[in-house]
Amino acid sequence: MRVLITDRAWPDVQIEEDVLKHIGAQVVDAESQPNSSLVELARDVDAIAACWAPVSHEMLDAAPSCRVVSRFGIGLDNIPIDECTRRGIVVSYVPDYCIP
Repeated sequence: MRVLITDRAWPDVQIEEDVLKHIGAQVVDAESQPNSSLVELARDVDAIAACWAPVSHEMLDAAPSCRVVSRFGIGLDNIPIDECTRRGIVVSYVPDYCIP
């Protein structure tokens, strides 16, 4: 299993790696591969997690086994919800991010 993290506001993906290793998932950190496109990095991932980066139809095309697209934050304006729904991809977000 592979999970693409498209972008982040924190220094590294250590927490994500620690959490996902329990299910045997490999984290693909886009920020550690700056010369690669998100479409290229999305190839054959099972999940996509984005902070601000737009999740494009081309990224979803590159990831036919993707079953989850998640937003690190409030709102879903960077995720094509209709396209994800059409493909049977679950979309999630953090509705109370930064709210005490």
